[in-house]
Amino acid sequence: MVTQQTRTDRGVTCEMPREAQDTTKQVQEYEWKKPPVKVPWESIALAVVLFLLGTTFLSLAIILRVGVIHSEFWEHCYPLFFLGCLLFIPGAYHVRIAYYAYKGYQGFSYADIPSYDD
Repeated sequence: MVTQQTRTDRGVTCEMPREAQDTTKQVQEYEWKKPPVKVPWESIALAVVLFLLGTTFLSLAIILRVGVIHSEFWEHCYPLFFLGCLLFIPGAYHVRIAYYAYKGYQGFSYADIPSYDD
């Protein structure tokens, strides 16, 4: 049996069989492997719909408020602006995560997007 001396942080020298080191290395590699993540297509589609509706409502609210569309009910821009913000913020957030996960940026994965499939 071949042994190799290893040092710990406390300065104590101990001997570990090489076979045990190989097994330990295999177990550690297995523990750190991530299972493949399914792409949550329904959640991404919902995020895109929220993003597009929010952008549309925000644009309409701004156009009504500025006066490009002449309307006697221009004060309706405030609820549109509020709904646009409620739809745009989560939609843009999740679309950004999906885009970064698709591009493979470090720190972003499809696991960060909540899945409504379960």
